[in-house]
Amino acid sequence: MSSSVIKSSSIANPKASELRKGTEKSKKPKKKWGSTPEKEPSADPKQALQEALNANDINSFVRANRSRLVQRNQSNTNDNAFHFMARWTPDGDDEWSEKQKLLFDSLLNDTPALLEQANTDEKTPMHVALEKHSEDFIKKVLGSAPEDNIMTILDRTSLKGNCVHLAVEYGYPEFDLLLEKCRKNQPILEAQTPTKLTNTATKAGGDTPLHIVVKKLALNDEDQEAKELRRVLQEFDGVTSRLRAASYRGREPNQSLLRRQTTIHEDESPPTLLAMTKLLVEACPSALGIKNAQGRTPYQEREHTLKLPAMTDFISKYDKEQDEIQRNLSQENVPQEGKVQENGESNTLKRQGIKRQEGKVAVDAYQMSKNKKIKAEERTRMIFVEDPIANCIRSHCIRSSTSSREERLTRLYQPGQERHIEFDIMGFPRPTVSLSYLDQLTGHVKFESILKYVALPNLTLEGPSRASTSNDTVASTRGGRSDLVAIFKWLWANGVREIIKVVVVDDKDPPHADTAIIEALKGFKVEQWDWRKIDLCSDVVSKSSRSVRQLSLYASGNSAVFMGWASAEGLGNRDKFPDLETINLVVRQGLEDPKTLNDNIRELEESIRYHASRHSSEMNGGARDDISPAEQLSIKVNLVSNTTTFSSANLNGPGYNVTTPMWIKSIADFAGFLRESVKTKLNEDREKTDSLKIAIIDDGIDATVSGLQQQIANGATFYPYAPASELMNPYFVPSGMHGTVMAQMICRICPNVQLYIARLEELPSLAGGGRRITPKSATQAVEWATNCKVDIISMSWTIQTDQPEENPDMMALRKAVHNAEQKDILLFCSTSDQGHNTDGSNYPAKWIAGSCIGAATFEGDQLSWVEKKVDFCFPGRDVPFQNSDDNTTTLESGSSVATAAATGLAGALIYSCRLLGGKYNKYFPNQTAIGQAFKRMSASGSDVAFPRTEDTFGKRFIGKLTANGIGTKKPDISNLDWDTTSRKALEDLINYIKGN
Repeated sequence: MSSSVIKSSSIANPKASELRKGTEKSKKPKKKWGSTPEKEPSADPKQALQEALNANDINSFVRANRSRLVQRNQSNTNDNAFHFMARWTPDGDDEWSEKQKLLFDSLLNDTPALLEQANTDEKTPMHVALEKHSEDFIKKVLGSAPEDNIMTILDRTSLKGNCVHLAVEYGYPEFDLLLEKCRKNQPILEAQTPTKLTNTATKAGGDTPLHIVVKKLALNDEDQEAKELRRVLQEFDGVTSRLRAASYRGREPNQSLLRRQTTIHEDESPPTLLAMTKLLVEACPSALGIKNAQGRTPYQEREHTLKLPAMTDFISKYDKEQDEIQRNLSQENVPQEGKVQENGESNTLKRQGIKRQEGKVAVDAYQMSKNKKIKAEERTRMIFVEDPIANCIRSHCIRSSTSSREERLTRLYQPGQERHIEFDIMGFPRPTVSLSYLDQLTGHVKFESILKYVALPNLTLEGPSRASTSNDTVASTRGGRSDLVAIFKWLWANGVREIIKVVVVDDKDPPHADTAIIEALKGFKVEQWDWRKIDLCSDVVSKSSRSVRQLSLYASGNSAVFMGWASAEGLGNRDKFPDLETINLVVRQGLEDPKTLNDNIRELEESIRYHASRHSSEMNGGARDDISPAEQLSIKVNLVSNTTTFSSANLNGPGYNVTTPMWIKSIADFAGFLRESVKTKLNEDREKTDSLKIAIIDDGIDATVSGLQQQIANGATFYPYAPASELMNPYFVPSGMHGTVMAQMICRICPNVQLYIARLEELPSLAGGGRRITPKSATQAVEWATNCKVDIISMSWTIQTDQPEENPDMMALRKAVHNAEQKDILLFCSTSDQGHNTDGSNYPAKWIAGSCIGAATFEGDQLSWVEKKVDFCFPGRDVPFQNSDDNTTTLESGSSVATAAATGLAGALIYSCRLLGGKYNKYFPNQTAIGQAFKRMSASGSDVAFPRTEDTFGKRFIGKLTANGIGTKKPDISNLDWDTTSRKALEDLINYIKGN
């Protein structure tokens, strides 16, 4: 250890001659009775320590002088012996002497509790050691003190916090070792420094150790810092080059803002801020959500720290320099500096990105316009994105699999400043997307630099393209598509640089060209690749991103494709795929006979593993035969039928297991409990509970679908064959699966349903690509459902018009829905899934207060393409539905699915009241009452109410069961018995939802 690391000391290592000086005295005669008593040895522990180091037998001295060593000094500091030891520094050596070590061990064995004592300044010996950089003392404590003793020591708080706070503040070199001691004691790492209330009083609520790290800036080399900041600003002002991203392992965060070492113990320097950040985040992720006295999480505190006067001053100076350049250029008609080339451009102008045009200097439009319009806040954002500490926390939060989306957003952003951490238009309602739609999104969608995933369906780009590029000629001559290139360019232009997972459906004919895929993903760091193009060349992946860790490929079974993937230049090539860990192969059957296909797959797996292990051996310095499983690729193969499409279906099998979302599982389990309870009640009490009657007004129902046949009570069609009105399209032979999916959702979450199916008349949409509901058939369907005395009417569709009062059929529909309302029938309607692109208002939702339902994620975030003015949000993105073959799961999206979910939840609440009977039958009599129940089940503070079934049925109902004596073990709600305990729990739950 270099002496430069430890600078402060109260007691130097005393030399033997100095310790003996004044202490060696001639033997005094034995005291006589009545003589003057000898002076008692000093009670000062400092003096006792000096004497101990001079003693021949330190252990004997400690035992004989224990009372002196455990005393505190009489000065204002009130230090004990360990406080003085914490100030010891080596005397010419790199570490304590052997006597000092022996004395520490002896005193620790005798009186370990001394380490827990605080002096007048509220500092324990460990606090003093960290302040004074006494590494020998710290090592002895961490290595020798009893485990319980260490936990108490590390947890003790001084005015500057506990030992972890101080280790961060003073840059303890072996921070990782100290941190390892308290990994199992999370409160130590979550602890906050005291905040001052008065001159004498304090309270907790300040900074966690992670807050202290993020408040630090390493701005020692101002010239270098200015150079690096200028580089960031120039990259932002110019057209940033989209080079292929480096591999995951090869690409470390940009450390230009932290000019330090990256290894904790390297040359015994203090740990880097980035290293401490990583260690703290990994050891205690929960600290990421703790707010300090200023109301900021560590990530938010880092953003605040980077907005320092030094940085804002630099940006202001940079702007003035750029303005001066522009003024000089505007005065130039002919370049004055540099050699004019044949094309009329000077070297100086070329370097600055400026070119001559028609006899005057013209600045590149993109670069110069951006230089003028850019705001200082946006460039500060760029610095924040480049900052390695912020990037470390950002990356951890977004990648975290143990925290919810809501927790991630809370850790990263202040309320109202949230950024989107994914881009998912898999449920986009139209087959085409326009650049104008993307431009509209830019107005209100702000992306994070790292996205958890991007999911794109089969889409065709419509409308005029952007300005011509050098790739236009190439694009026009290739046969493959390039539609999605524009979307990824748009993401890049909006600040996205990393995409953890890419999911693209590309099974149209023709699919995207290989060069288009490379162009689309160039520069992005992609870790999980799921571009669903059949027989994709492995070079397309490696040329797009070298950071891929999980790769999903889709194969037709073609042997030639297998040979390419299996070759030395294929998937096993570690130069091309340095980070690849898992390969998911989805192979269609039918092209080859089963035996040939299985043989080809086996040879493919063997070849990939062979080349991967060979590359690993070469990189490790020689051939090896004992390649461990950890060094081998995980290859998972899923065989599917040759009719399987890869559009919206998540295929079951390795890598494609679809778990039921907790929102659905919670209410489905609760519905199961209600179904079984009704059977028990009927058998024991002979009391019948009326089924719930729900009308689904849609495109009909597939009566052959398993699980629906017994639920259909009645049906009617209002869809005549054109032009003969006497011939009708039956409701049980639907035109599509829309109404069937709605029925599946409702029956899944609502018990004992009787379905009343009404089929609407559908005409082609005037704009094409959709369906148009006739108001006349809708009126007839609503009137029929009302006459059937249903409890709920579900209408997962909209009619858009500006002037309904001028259309008699619309006025008739309005009268029909109002009549249903007056009879206390609940009505739920979908909003439009075209957002601001809709023409006119959405009916019948606009006529019925509390009925308009919009789609959201399972976390409750309203989808970007959904009309903003809705009454409630329900899950409507990637909702899983089991297909009839039981081998595939289709993911459905849209506000129509959300409307069915709202219908099912309302039905479950009403049926719960019917099961309880009596006064409960009147709990949810109308639209207003059920709307209040939905709000009661939603999180407070939400812009749009989103009922959270997991909290209501999964947690609160279980809590009611436990409180009513069912035991402490979490019960299986779906198999819960109906008895007095479960009845009381259900009563308590319904009263809570009612607001009683």
